[in-house]
Amino acid sequence: AGYSCGFFWEFWNYWAYTKWIYTVPVPPMARIFEMPILGFLGFGPFGLETFAFWTLVWGKRK
Repeated sequence: AGYSCGFFWEFWNYWAYTKWIYTVPVPPMARIFEMPILGFLGFGPFGLETFAFWTLVWGKRK
């Protein structure tokens, strides 16, 4: 889920009039829309972290 959300976030960012432009102090690399691959790989752990936080907050209420 993290990668699919990241894909759509970057898709919408790419076409936006005001958008993020990522500058990374490493040699040029492949990008997914505007984001370098290394940054895009962080969406997976971010999705897991978001799920863990959601479980922490809402998981024990049932």
